[in-house]
Amino acid sequence: KKINCLGDSITSIDYTLPTWWQQIASKTGAIFNNYGISGTCIGFNEIRETANGKCFCNRYMDMDTTADGVIVMGGTNDYEIKLGTWNDTTNETFYGALNVLLKGLLETYKGKPIIFMTPIQQANDYINNMIDPVTPIQSNSNSSVQLQLRAEAIKRKCMQYGVTCIDLYNTSGING
Repeated sequence: KKINCLGDSITSIDYTLPTWWQQIASKTGAIFNNYGISGTCIGFNEIRETANGKCFCNRYMDMDTTADGVIVMGGTNDYEIKLGTWNDTTNETFYGALNVLLKGLLETYKGKPIIFMTPIQQANDYINNMIDPVTPIQSNSNSSVQLQLRAEAIKRKCMQYGVTCIDLYNTSGING
């Protein structure tokens, strides 16, 4: 099987080796196409786009369309992206970027598995974490969203589209 991996630094080969996908490849024999670029966002951020590379929404179209599936892991760097509204269709808000990306992947990889993984916790996240997992994501569409609620937004958008989401933020055992 050939699997496309779309992500940021944790998916890239810029840091710890072997990466998570290299470990899976060695255990399964699957071939992974790595589309991880450090510092990139799911949504469009002009400064990061210029400095690091295309956001996920602008990058997924460059991936191998013959792959047997796609794994997406991101959201860590989207802290400057505004939340937007649930039905946004622009890649300049977090909800909009998720809509663009999910719709695009579902159309491009029809009938093939698509898996999202939420970002893992960062240092000191536990200080700001909400205890109640159904806490509303803030209603101000012009606000940026802390990492825990970005992970929650990813989970909720994946549920809307019927896409598998692995909640690494809450269940990976990696925490601040």
